[in-house]
Amino acid sequence: MGALTITAILSLVIGGAGGGQKRAIVQATGPASYDTNGSVLDLSSANSTLTGLDPLASFTRVDALVLCGVSPHASDRYSPKYIRASAGAPATGTVKVRDTSTVTTGTPGTVDEVASTTDLHTTTFTFEVIGA
Repeated sequence: MGALTITAILSLVIGGAGGGQKRAIVQATGPASYDTNGSVLDLSSANSTLTGLDPLASFTRVDALVLCGVSPHASDRYSPKYIRASAGAPATGTVKVRDTSTVTTGTPGTVDEVASTTDLHTTTFTFEVIGA
């Protein structure tokens, strides 16, 4: 099973005195072998790569994940969508990636998911993560 790997934390804002939401802008590379129906993006404190970059960047709940950018240039064809885990569990949310250069024949407007085992490890996604 493949997983996205956090490679950088570009920004981190932790809620004020009354709590509030945590926001982070992170960069993650795709998996070397993409999983049908999405690959895991672990944003929990159990992710030693994430906590090694900044221990405060881990989440206890993920409410949303927003795509901010993708590189290299040719990777702009990939359209990732976050599949939120039950109760926003940060260790088990997945990112499902569609390839906008492929369309199912006979189904207008349907963009195919990236083929299983596709190597996305050279693609870097920049996400804004919102949660707690």
